[in-house]
Amino acid sequence: MLLIAFYLVLSTLAVRHTTNHHSEYLRSGSRSNRDTGNRDNAYAAGNCKDGMEEQVGADTVCKQCNAGFVPINGVCTAQGTPSIATAGCKLANNDPPGQDSTVCEQCGTDATYFLYKGGCYDASTGVGQSLCKRASNGACTEAGEGYFAAPNAKATEQSVIPCSDTTGVTLTGDKQYVGVENCATCDAPAGDETVAKCKTCSDRFSLRDNQCVPSSVNKSGLSTGAIAGIAVAAVIVVGGLVGFLCWWFLCRGKA
Repeated sequence: MLLIAFYLVLSTLAVRHTTNHHSEYLRSGSRSNRDTGNRDNAYAAGNCKDGMEEQVGADTVCKQCNAGFVPINGVCTAQGTPSIATAGCKLANNDPPGQDSTVCEQCGTDATYFLYKGGCYDASTGVGQSLCKRASNGACTEAGEGYFAAPNAKATEQSVIPCSDTTGVTLTGDKQYVGVENCATCDAPAGDETVAKCKTCSDRFSLRDNQCVPSSVNKSGLSTGAIAGIAVAAVIVVGGLVGFLCWWFLCRGKA
């Protein structure tokens, strides 16, 4: 039994070491890539700035890369790579990304690409399709599930927003579009509205007046636990009162 336990401990440590090593590789790239300056795109996924990853469905995308790399379909891609030109990734002044660039500031208007948090994504395939079903003129026009398209966004503006994003984006004219906290699926704001219309909330939340509130909270604002506590206290008080009255009348009867 001791040998089996020892083997299990060693196996667990080995798995943790492998996982940690892999995570470090994703953050920084392989050691040979860093030391030799090799900018081959095979290692580009390891050039995301620390803390700038985001989960989109089953995929992890990068919002800001290390200098000389920009996010194309969520992957940090080295400047000069053909896929950057294909996506129409440019700076605000229409120059292509340079050695100091870390994000795209606009995407191509003649393809299915759109701008999302510093990267250009293809709405026709892969992770881009999870974010946006249809794009035109460099902006998303029909968002994927869990997102909504910002009305009248330009190629230089983020045009798709998570339903739960309460920070949102500000477009030309200082119009800020935001989502609803803990919202899972939604529709884009209509007319002059700027807040997404939530359709369903995340687990353990219920939809009420376009807000997602904890499912354990009723209209009175009291949690289930609080209501149960009040009920128990009421039973104890009533029981005590009944007991006292019974004792009082029994004692008086005997007297």
